[in-house]
Amino acid sequence: MLSQSFTAIIFIAVTTSFLAPEVCLGTNVSGRFTAGGYYAQEKFTTSDPFLGDRNDVQSLSARSNLRISQIFEPDDSFTADVRDKHDFFDKVEKERLQLTDSNELQVRQLAYGTDKKGVGYRLGRFPIYDAGAVNVDGASFNYRTEDWNAFVFGGLNPLEYGKAYLQYRPKAQVYGAGFTYVPMGPGRSGGITSSTAIVQEMFSGDVDRRYVYQQFDFPFANHQRLVSNLFLDTVPKTQLQNGVIFLDSLWARNWKSQLTYLTIDTVQYVRRQNVREQLLPSAYSEIRLNSRY
Repeated sequence: MLSQSFTAIIFIAVTTSFLAPEVCLGTNVSGRFTAGGYYAQEKFTTSDPFLGDRNDVQSLSARSNLRISQIFEPDDSFTADVRDKHDFFDKVEKERLQLTDSNELQVRQLAYGTDKKGVGYRLGRFPIYDAGAVNVDGASFNYRTEDWNAFVFGGLNPLEYGKAYLQYRPKAQVYGAGFTYVPMGPGRSGGITSSTAIVQEMFSGDVDRRYVYQQFDFPFANHQRLVSNLFLDTVPKTQLQNGVIFLDSLWARNWKSQLTYLTIDTVQYVRRQNVREQLLPSAYSEIRLNSRY
């Protein structure tokens, strides 16, 4: 039986941002660099002489963001998001009964494209937030008006469920289409906004997942707001796999409330489940009311 005690926990983070002057023909360059470290020393006692008495945690991480806009035309941009994490006690080395270090480098985003009225495009690795924040190694094309934006996309799927990082996955594909409505005309901002998309994910030629994503934000009069974020899966059967709906209300100057409905099915529970969690996967729903005065 183990008796554990934490003796030291240290966390250090450093963030710096920069905005470079125009380098050529009005080109704008901006970026951010973040670095941090975490160290925890844990000591325990055990009756097994082969286990030792240390279970330390030590990791360093860094993130670099770079954005360059107006490179070849007024509405184009290049975005890079590179992250690295070094864990000093990550992998189990069974022969010597100890943990060895590992390094995890990933390119979270590396893309070039345009965002303007009319036809636009994006190439590389990038997220599509209007389709449920799906990640793509490929391309997207869109047609934008003052209020509407219709888009299609396709490519490799760099995200494997159960993992937090992106990687090159040649056997996994993702593609889809959708549209968004965001009123941008004079005197029309602050109204209803909506995003709807259908997405299909493939692996080795088989359909791994197909879902409809729907998000809307509907502000009422009298300081009320209804927001939803829903994933309706159709493979292997039609069901609401992940959804949240909440109603914000401001009743008085210092009194407001939020009514929330949250639901996830068994599949989504498994995808979110922590590796150390011991509860059996199951569907989960809740209704919550928060009020603050």
